[in-house]
Amino acid sequence: MIPALLTTILFALTAVCATQAAIAFGGTRANLGRLLIAVVLLGIWAHAYGLGWSGGEFGRLYLAGAIGFGLGGLCMFQAFPRIGSTLSLLVVECAAAVSSGVLAWWVLGAALSPLQVICGLVSIGGVFIGLAPFRLPDVTRPVLVTGALFAAVASIGQGISWTLTKSAFIRIQASGGAIDPLTAAYQRLLGGVTVALVAVFLVWILRTLRQGGVVADPLGRQDFVRPPARAGLWVVANALAGPVFGVGCMLWAIREVGNPGIVQAVVATATLVSVPFSRRLEGRSLRPNYFFGAAMSILGTAGLLLFGT
Repeated sequence: MIPALLTTILFALTAVCATQAAIAFGGTRANLGRLLIAVVLLGIWAHAYGLGWSGGEFGRLYLAGAIGFGLGGLCMFQAFPRIGSTLSLLVVECAAAVSSGVLAWWVLGAALSPLQVICGLVSIGGVFIGLAPFRLPDVTRPVLVTGALFAAVASIGQGISWTLTKSAFIRIQASGGAIDPLTAAYQRLLGGVTVALVAVFLVWILRTLRQGGVVADPLGRQDFVRPPARAGLWVVANALAGPVFGVGCMLWAIREVGNPGIVQAVVATATLVSVPFSRRLEGRSLRPNYFFGAAMSILGTAGLLLFGT
């Protein structure tokens, strides 16, 4: 479960980087940019040192990536600039722990023990306590509702994606094969990139229709104010902390446990971890209940580390 702790830190960093990237470039561009960077880096690894497109479960991993990386990532990037990284992570990561745990039990028969459920609830409960009181972003109600809906869809997509990924690992192991986490991440990422490219194409079509048939730039840059050059560093940092090393560690952890919901319950604490990183960028202060909630999450996480396998 050590890789789950590494994932927690990396996902906390990527949420902050993703928010700044989405603000600078727009959600669709930022999401596509981080996926393209990640697919190049992971592709180099997979084809030079890993299994490339092989392994026996490419289709299942590709579908998992299309749902998680693609649909889930696209929705998450629409949530970040609307409701902020902290609230987005709260909805996505905590709800994904529930959805992935239930789906893995239902689809894979990987039931959780009562002790595992209690530890997971303690960990997630600490997240809610640590973030209270919930200061909603200073946006209109429609924007807030839209952002929350995007985050909810992202959490469901993430739960489905982790369950499919665990299913692929089980089938590969049952056949006597093996696949390293970074190669699996690459195969999943190909599905995510496909969805991201389709999303960009649809945005282009909609822009063209709104402009009366005038062919627009596919990335919509005709009315796009180019951000400073250093803003691109947020996209690069997001790619490294998220799709490359973050997801690599997540898949490493999922491969080792029976129910991916256990890993997701640990990773849900990334919401708390992200607060110190985002406080200066998003103006969030640390209250006494933050430290109480963090301690509670640490206890729950420790229980999952002890009894999670």
